[in-house]
Amino acid sequence: MIRRPPRSTLSSSSAASDVYKRQYQRRVRETPLATMSFFGSLFGSGKPKAPPPPSIDEAIQKLKKALEIMDKKILRENHKHAQLTANIQKIVAVKKSKARTDPKVVAGLKRIKMIEKDIGQLELQRMNVEVRIDSLENAEISKVMVDGYKTAKEAHKEAGLDADVVDDIMLENSELMDEGDEIRELLAEARGPMADIDEDDLDDLYSELMGEGETEDVGGDAIDLPAVGNVTPVMPVAPAPAATTTVAEDEEAEMRALEAEMMAM
Repeated sequence: MIRRPPRSTLSSSSAASDVYKRQYQRRVRETPLATMSFFGSLFGSGKPKAPPPPSIDEAIQKLKKALEIMDKKILRENHKHAQLTANIQKIVAVKKSKARTDPKVVAGLKRIKMIEKDIGQLELQRMNVEVRIDSLENAEISKVMVDGYKTAKEAHKEAGLDADVVDDIMLENSELMDEGDEIRELLAEARGPMADIDEDDLDDLYSELMGEGETEDVGGDAIDLPAVGNVTPVMPVAPAPAATTTVAEDEEAEMRALEAEMMAM
């Protein structure tokens, strides 16, 4: 008979400790994964989401803010440089040649050198920031251009414009135009009896008519001219003048009557 160890024993060297370990491992295996993930998220064991990267405009604004800070710093350093220079000049004016060994002058000169070094570094940093801003602005312009090209590409696709399609349309239009010309030529061709007339026959008829026209007048009828000895000359008789006097008198009478009527009014 196997004797089980007491459950109250917690020593790592005892057999009871092994029993507790096996029980814990079994519970872990039987615990659903979803329950563990729920408790993990509840107690904050999950990894925090990374913030989204800044946009180009946000990066430009931050760099411009850095430029403002550097400009203020350069202005302060220049002011300090001017103050220290003025103080040293005052000491030199008082002590003359002994001013070089004066502790205040020595400290002021060292401070001026440090300020000049700081100003030089700030100017270089400022130049680098300006170059970076220009680079970001160019990148922003390039991004806008690329987005515009993408939009134009989509619009071009949406319009359905294709070189092969346009070529087919133009070729079809040319064929339709050629077909129209052919139809007009067919409609203009002579049909029926008129198509049987030969051009040589027309030329012969024209020559014949031209030969007969030498003995015919414009009306086309021949004129029989009488002999000269049988013709009796006829003197032309002047036509009688039209009776225009009566008409003129009637018009004068009407004019006088119209004038009298107007005077009476």
